[in-house]
Amino acid sequence: MLASGGVSLGNLLVAAFCTALGGIWVFRVLPSLWRGEGFAANLFTYEYPPKWWLWGNALWHAYARTAVFGTTLFAVLTPMLLIDYLAPDSFRNSALFSGIFVTTLFLWLVGSISIALLNQPSFLVPRRMRDDPGLVGELWRASRERRRTHGSSGDSN
Repeated sequence: MLASGGVSLGNLLVAAFCTALGGIWVFRVLPSLWRGEGFAANLFTYEYPPKWWLWGNALWHAYARTAVFGTTLFAVLTPMLLIDYLAPDSFRNSALFSGIFVTTLFLWLVGSISIALLNQPSFLVPRRMRDDPGLVGELWRASRERRRTHGSSGDSN
């Protein structure tokens, strides 16, 4: 910021660059990620985690389901953070701005947890992933399979 309270050229350039990246994300990458085709399908496969992923298939599926929703709300929060940085104090300290920011952050947190664990609400999950059980269901299914294969097969009373 300048000493006179104005915005410097460097700050404006950073804001313009971030806005351009957000626009590219929203209009190019996000639709292909939602449909699972094109650029995003090669970048982000749902069925198999990449080699660097350490936490197993169930957590990868949970992450993949929340990716579209989470990054969309992140794309909303990022300009709000830029506004918070660039705007005058009277706007930043307003109840409206704070309310919108906190509400969006809360929706992002609750929605991401709900989608990851339960795969609900289904309209926020890409179509090809809507029939999956969610992290809780996948872990429950895996636990039952382990009990079935390692459990009481040799027990007798």
